[in-house]
Amino acid sequence: MIPSFLVWQEGRVSPAMEQRLRQILAELFEDPGMAMTVSLDTDLIHDVGLDSLKMINLLLRTEDEFDIEIDYENLNITTLTSLRRFCEYIQSRQVN
Repeated sequence: MIPSFLVWQEGRVSPAMEQRLRQILAELFEDPGMAMTVSLDTDLIHDVGLDSLKMINLLLRTEDEFDIEIDYENLNITTLTSLRRFCEYIQSRQVN
């Protein structure tokens, strides 16, 4: 069961989801400070340096953390162009 504070609300990014994704990124990069520096509009690929291995780890951790199933065949790389877009994608998977 997904906690209600993580559930999608139209037009909004859940602050709890945003914070948890920041923490996951900080853990993947082994950089605790990253949780404080990544904003909703930070480009995860170009600004953060998300490479293919870290991307796979992020997606797998996201599935576990938010109890969703990512559709890898239809996942568009633009989903990872910002933390905001990735949060919106996760939120859309929670309601489907």
